Amino acid sequence: MHRTPPVVSGLRISGPLREKNTIKLLVDLSREHGDTIHFKFLHREAWFFSHPDDIQTILQDRPLSFLRGDSHQTVPIKPILGDGLVTTDGEMWQHQRKVVRPALAQVALGRMDEVMVAAADRMLDRWELRARTGQPIELLQEIQELTLRITCEVLFGYTLEGAELARTRTSLLLAQDIVAEKVFAGLLVPHSVPTPKHLALKREMAWLGGLAERMIAQARERQGESFLQRLLSHTEADAELAITGQQVQDHILTMLVAASENTANTLVCALHVLASHPAVEERLRSEIATVLGGRAPETTDLAALSYADMVIRETLRVYPGAWGLNRRALKEEEIRGCVVPAGAQLIFSAWITHRHPDFWRDPETFDPERFASQRRAALHPFAWWPFGGGPRTCIGRHLAMTQTMLLLTRIVQRTRVRLPAAPLPIVPRMVIRIQGPLWARPEPTPMGAA
Repeated sequence: MHRTPPVVSGLRISGPLREKNTIKLLVDLSREHGDTIHFKFLHREAWFFSHPDDIQTILQDRPLSFLRGDSHQTVPIKPILGDGLVTTDGEMWQHQRKVVRPALAQVALGRMDEVMVAAADRMLDRWELRARTGQPIELLQEIQELTLRITCEVLFGYTLEGAELARTRTSLLLAQDIVAEKVFAGLLVPHSVPTPKHLALKREMAWLGGLAERMIAQARERQGESFLQRLLSHTEADAELAITGQQVQDHILTMLVAASENTANTLVCALHVLASHPAVEERLRSEIATVLGGRAPETTDLAALSYADMVIRETLRVYPGAWGLNRRALKEEEIRGCVVPAGAQLIFSAWITHRHPDFWRDPETFDPERFASQRRAALHPFAWWPFGGGPRTCIGRHLAMTQTMLLLTRIVQRTRVRLPAAPLPIVPRMVIRIQGPLWARPEPTPMGAA
């Protein structure tokens, strides 16, 4: 039986006002109109889906029926991510995944925890010095630089510090800001047209491209087993896995974006939540003290840190990095009784699904117990999808969860982060963006103490 979704007329999601309010708008629309909505988006017919059954249909059951590579969301970000895993479809995407997956799977987790904890400790040592003199820290910048350092060392075997680190962070943020402005304004001007914004984007991408070239040159000169070195050796030794130098750069930039935004955002959001939920923080601190005592966390400890895992999963429910995705229907399709025509834009948002009242009780309440083992097992498989789903599930999800757990555990083990009792200022970009500065006061604590 066919169903006709409500048609919302007079709606304008694009434009400067919507850049900040798009997430709130989608929340309001879903509350007022339900799981499926038909409206115009960037001058095109669009359908918005939020029910987990529909997300499962699009992402898992019929992924070949809905393309990502030429959707309105994907085309504008190609100047940043190129033809990597995020922006391609079909045979090109399958080839990219075949190339990247084994190299990423072979990243040495034992080496990773040493690098992560050492980098976190250097940051926390600085925080202790500032705490002694009553100086605050800019939490967002600190965490973004931390995750960039770690990503470059673990995945690329490259030390990113000082002015090069600061410029890289700034370039990544500026490039994404320029692309986001174009998407939300509904501008279809080709990037080849030399507008001031396009010239600025070209400048930042020239810097980031130069950084990627330096990483590749160093990886070829040195012995090692980083992701980048494995990627280069695999693709150069096997003709079937061959990719271009530009595609290698595309993979580097994709991972740098993920590090500077997704992983950093999850950590900052988790620390913000802990600062405003003292009972959650104390239970987490108690678990860490019980499992670790005063020693540093290792990847082998993560299975025993069950509450830490629950806290991170609930953080990803409330603050999913990939807040919105879309696809284009290749042909007429029926999704749970709703007929969408060929060429239709399908929009769906983890931010909305993660708050669906049929699947989450009191969805705006932060409650890690939602992810206790029995309750987690009973969840709809697409009620929680911060890493996407189906064949295009984020290839780095295990690495991201491991990194987030190790870093959050070490930070909580060594300090309390005091933040103002105010909502996080979040706007949509390629992923969610926390608008800084975000000033915090660290309070060092004795390791091993609950």
